Amino acid sequence: MELTREHFRTIIYNNFRRGLSQDKCLSELVSIYDVEAPSQTTIYRWYAEFRRGRVSLSTVSSAGRPRTAVTPENIAAVRTIILDDRHVTCEQIRAVISIEMTAIQSILHNELCKKASFPLGSPQFVRRAKGGSYRLVPEYSGTLQRREVKCRL
Repeated sequence: MELTREHFRTIIYNNFRRGLSQDKCLSELVSIYDVEAPSQTTIYRWYAEFRRGRVSLSTVSSAGRPRTAVTPENIAAVRTIILDDRHVTCEQIRAVISIEMTAIQSILHNELCKKASFPLGSPQFVRRAKGGSYRLVPEYSGTLQRREVKCRL
């Protein structure tokens, strides 16, 4: 029988309640389960949790809400919007399908492999001149071009 993390936590909790020290708990688990036994750090961490009063052995879910916006339907919707107009902005996509900007960016970057395309005068290559106007940095003026990025459309 393969033991899960919850099984090992139960064993560690029982050893904690029996009054075994952390080192004795570790040596007992290693003698019984050999390489499958949890590490010393894991045992020490769980002993500290039990001393603080924790009695739940299940994993605590992380904060925040689950990722529900990156669904196959939303990915397909973004894909069709991009196929209709490849110069569409994230704001325009958000107006059409009503999902958060971070979800749109995640779909574009992770799912469709699209990257932002900047014009020749993008901010990292522009310096502010006297009088508040902007000019292109000379060393980049001849070498900058838009890059084509392959995507899964």
